[in-house]
Order: sequence, then structure tokens, then C-alpha cells
Amino acid sequence: MRTFEKWLKPITPSNTLLVVMLSSGLLACNSSQHVNQTTSTQLEVESPALVSLQPALAQRLSDDMSLPHQMLPSGVPSSYDWSHVPRLGYGNYPGEFSAFLTWGQAYLAAGSEPVDNVRIQIAHLTSYVLDSEDGLWYVLQSSADVDGHYYREDFVDDENKMADRRKEELGSSVSLTADYNFHFWPKSSGRKTISESRIAGVISVVAARLVLDDPEGPDNRDQAQYLMSVGSDYWLDKQAGWPQWTTNGDVGIGRFSRINNDWQWFTMHTLSQQQLTEALPILPAL
Repeated sequence: MRTFEKWLKPITPSNTLLVVMLSSGLLACNSSQHVNQTTSTQLEVESPALVSLQPALAQRLSDDMSLPHQMLPSGVPSSYDWSHVPRLGYGNYPGEFSAFLTWGQAYLAAGSEPVDNVRIQIAHLTSYVLDSEDGLWYVLQSSADVDGHYYREDFVDDENKMADRRKEELGSSVSLTADYNFHFWPKSSGRKTISESRIAGVISVVAARLVLDDPEGPDNRDQAQYLMSVGSDYWLDKQAGWPQWTTNGDVGIGRFSRINNDWQWFTMHTLSQQQLTEALPILPAL
């Protein structure tokens, strides 16, 4: 997807004991040795990921890459191969691309309109990578908050404008406007260095819910047909610009599902069915 970024280094805790659970046992790791360093020059990660067997998450991941969209996103031409269903792009095979970025997109459902006094709160835009070298999961990119713009629903000519984004206690919230989506990316993390030889699986997630613009105003959230999808991109390198999709391609695009009043996770993944039955990263607390 088309993105702009702010290049801010992620802030990660030091001297934190991280426990990574493997199928063969437990591996204890001490993050005091620069958890945001690269595991090699070819895979830049932020930290080891805590993992566990999670049937509910496995089912959500499976659904978000196999079921048709819950509702269709407004203004997306039917000729776009993600207009009706989620799909993989480059998956685990970035080829010549050497950088990675997570993104999300919030849309009005087709045939619906923006609803007064309703905003979408968005938090914890995060991607995980399964390193083929050591078989461990890592946090590849994480950002509690997001940044983004309103884009034309079909992304034609890269037309965009500033979004009505408001900082919240957790993450940010945004209102939706007719004829535009809200396309967003990490606020506190830039592109990450990757290499095809190190990628055995990718998971991208974001959390969202509906909130009131004015807590003293009417609660119209049941009228809002607002949708969320998450995905990620491979880029030629960390500095590449965007000359009409020649320098990037998506890892995959997750299912569009309706946002409701409670926090829920929206996901995209590149895993096999077998991998979904194994230990998966534990998502951030909400």
C-alpha cells in the first residue's frame, strides 16, 4: 500500500526477561543486550516475542485470510483483487525487496455514510516474523500509536489529505469522511530491514474499536458501518520513494471486518495451516 513515514527509533525496554516458548521447551532470553538490534544484517527486529498455543488467535488468523470480507469497502473497484476477499501478495518471498512496513486501512462499508459523533480508536499496529534461521518468533515492528492520512478510496493518483486524528490514552482515534479511507502506518517505527532467506512467516495485527467524539453527545455507534483491514508491505529499501508501486509490493491484505464498540484484533498472516496449530506470538494487552 502507499505510505508515508516518520523516521523515529522505537523505544524498547532494557533489562527485561523475555520468555520464548518453543514446542520443545522454554528458552529464556535477557533483553539487556539491545533487543532492538538486528539478529543479523538481514533481519532487523525489535525484540523476541512471547509465544503460546492460542486456538482462538489461530482461528482468527485463519478466518482473516480465508473468508470473504464481512462487508465490502466503499469505493474499491471490483477489478481490485482485494475488493471482495483477503489475499496474499508476496507472502514470505520478498525477492529483491529488502525493507518492511506494517499498515492498516479503515473504510466506510459500501453504501454507508459517516456517522456523527463516532470515531475509530486504533492501537498496537504490530508485525511479527518467524525467523527461518532459528525457528523463533520476533517482534518485527510495533507501534502503540499510528499516523496516517485520508486517501481516495481507490488510491488513484495517490490523492490524500490530512486526517482528523486525535491522540487517545491508548493510540489515536480518527473520524471517517465520505469518499476517503483512513490509511495508516506506525507512528514510532520506520521500515525494517528484511531478507527472504530469513522469513518463515509473518503476522500483522492492529486493534480497533468505536468511540464517541463527544462523550456527552448522542451514542450513534450502532449506526456506524465502519470496516478495518490490516496488511504490510515489502519495499525496495528503507529510503525508497513511491513511484507508482514500482518500489514496493504488499505481503498480504487481511479481511475487512466491521469495527464495533469493544476492542478487537484485525489480522493478516502468511502461515501454513500447520504453523497455525503451533505456538503463536502473544498480542499486546488492551
